[in-house]
Amino acid sequence: MDHHLHKRIRRFMMLALMGILFLGVVAPADTRAADPPHDQALRDALGPGDIVLDNTGSGVTRSGSWSTGTSNPGKYFGTNYEFVNGSLGQGQTIRYNPNLPQAGVYEVYIVFSASSNRAGNVTVQVSHQGGITTHTVNQKKNGGVWYPLGQYSFAAGSSGYVRIDSAGADGYVMADAVRFAVPVADPDVPGPYSIYKPVGPIIFRSGFEPGSTGVTSPSDPGLITNITGTDNSVAAPNSWTSHLNGYPKFGDLVFEYHSGGDTSSARFAKIINDPTPGGSGNKVLQYWLGSSGGTADRGRVQGLLKNNEALTEVFYKYRMYLHPDIELVKQSVDPNGWFTLAEFWNQPSWMSWTEYPFRISLNLTKDLGAGKPFKFRVSGQTTPATGGDDEEQFVTLWEEKNHWNVPTGVWLEAELYYKQGDANTGRFYFAVTPEGGEKRVVFDIGNWTYHPQNPSPSGLTHFHPFKLYTSRSLTNFVKDKGGALQIYWDDMEFWPSMSHDAALRNALGPNDIVVDNTDAGVVKTGSWTSGSSNPGRYYGSDYLYVNNGTGQTIQYKPNINAPGMYRVYIAFSGSANRSNSVPFEIYHNGQTSALTVNQQITAYHGKWYPIGEYYFASGSGNYVKINSAGTSGYVMADAVRFEPL
Repeated sequence: MDHHLHKRIRRFMMLALMGILFLGVVAPADTRAADPPHDQALRDALGPGDIVLDNTGSGVTRSGSWSTGTSNPGKYFGTNYEFVNGSLGQGQTIRYNPNLPQAGVYEVYIVFSASSNRAGNVTVQVSHQGGITTHTVNQKKNGGVWYPLGQYSFAAGSSGYVRIDSAGADGYVMADAVRFAVPVADPDVPGPYSIYKPVGPIIFRSGFEPGSTGVTSPSDPGLITNITGTDNSVAAPNSWTSHLNGYPKFGDLVFEYHSGGDTSSARFAKIINDPTPGGSGNKVLQYWLGSSGGTADRGRVQGLLKNNEALTEVFYKYRMYLHPDIELVKQSVDPNGWFTLAEFWNQPSWMSWTEYPFRISLNLTKDLGAGKPFKFRVSGQTTPATGGDDEEQFVTLWEEKNHWNVPTGVWLEAELYYKQGDANTGRFYFAVTPEGGEKRVVFDIGNWTYHPQNPSPSGLTHFHPFKLYTSRSLTNFVKDKGGALQIYWDDMEFWPSMSHDAALRNALGPNDIVVDNTDAGVVKTGSWTSGSSNPGRYYGSDYLYVNNGTGQTIQYKPNINAPGMYRVYIAFSGSANRSNSVPFEIYHNGQTSALTVNQQITAYHGKWYPIGEYYFASGSGNYVKINSAGTSGYVMADAVRFEPL
């Protein structure tokens, strides 16, 4: 979540708390009119195999006296919750014994209604086959969501339990529901293969090698303010001045820091010798954020291309190394949604002339829970024109998060593309190539890339192509753990544009083979339902689907006339209620390949989603099969395309 949205929520909660009167033993609440219908969001979050034991269930036992509450509708599960005032020191307990249908590994969650008068040190024990694990839960925050306690192995039946204990608690202790979910593995790769290429002529390239000179700040030699010179290790265009800053649509590249009284001892950017494994003899640009002190409420090291003119699209690429110290963030149980890596401004809110500010932010995020993996998230947001960047209320028009676990300690080659446009013509693209891997699409979003009310958008007047920007609390959390937030950048290139997708994906080639769900070459097992919602987002007259499938399959068998290499694509209508890991099996020339597809992705509406290149023998013995086994959510089956290479 954006830090500005955090501020708005906190202000709203404070106002709500000030107006609450307490009657009897009802626990204080922070009720808000904008709450969703009664616990609907919590119920929608459940998977098909999840087991929820509510406080009213038969498997719940108590010691001591617990009170029942119904304040904060939408922030608890079921008809009510229970609570005690832990500061009275009575040591009441409540124990949840679920009846698990089978032995296995389950992820355990609890839910509670959070508020400032809750205990910050609630003892929660999980009894599992490996013993008893004890957690200390801060119920002042992270309420109204499923709070993860970790993954554990349980026997079948009701021998395992979750126990909440009020002993030693320093405020109200809340007991609501406990959830046991079968973990679903995230994909091993970011997304589909990427086949896009930049469109030239290239604007600039550099690897920060000798000749690239960081210009230091007169007031603090530990900081660079910009880069000059020429990187002679690569071919032209390689001059930071005449090529990068000299490009007519670019203004100037400068480096900026959020100070609050800090100096380079707290944060800096500089060109250094590559310290990564195998990096001997190489140069990189280092961003280092060690602490946020003084008056700073955040930490920031960023490159800024400012005062650009008519920059309505741009494509660039670089290598990025997320330092292993960033792994320390995972030791925090709190979610992290504000760790910005790039930011694109179609009218920046901090400029006095701004009328319709709009930004796209690329962030590294982590979900609620200790040990949760990193993900990428991108957001398109508007904000009122205020002339500053501290108090705006950002409104999110669109947002998407990937389901790939982002690694640290390895080089990632990234590609980014911005195109100014409306809901139909705007585009934001982000692809990643992990070291030793293949280029995969993380995001390919068609949507507004400027403020919808702006009658005359003028492009990216300012943008941060590479950035390290996060909160003071997160920066200092890593510092207190003995680390520092660091990112290395290398091998950057800027291009005017990227190849259009219509020629690559939307138009069929003369020798392409398409097998639709209605064709004779399709074999189904189990029951599939026909759908025709969202016209224009599927191939042919309809598509097929199952919800929370139990092993239904659909097999697409092409008639291959000419043996050889083919690129395989699928079509599906993406949505948040789809499965994020649909199993696909490709049988090709006597071999079988398997992969999973995240059908929550919305970037491929009306487009072909590539799933790889394979050699196919002639005839009808090859196939692509979809299997709904083990999926949670809707599984879509539409058409499969085979493009000869």
